[in-house]
Amino acid sequence: MCYTIKNMCEEVPKLDYDDGLKIMYFNIQGVKGGNEVIHNLLKFMLNSNAENVVDDTTRKMYDYDVDKIYEEYKKVLH
Repeated sequence: MCYTIKNMCEEVPKLDYDDGLKIMYFNIQGVKGGNEVIHNLLKFMLNSNAENVVDDTTRKMYDYDVDKIYEEYKKVLH
């Protein structure tokens, strides 16, 4: 199950406020809907270890080096 949330203007609900931001909530333990790619992704999100790296998408996420990116970000700030 997936819920997609978008921003809106409370004072003018009919205002088309498309800032491009979307927030998606997934029931990562759900069993209905989706396809194999989505199931692999959600299983990986539930338990992000090497055992759950089964395709290109989960490989990219597993190889994503957050510490390296943070260090590069700090260099830009200084």
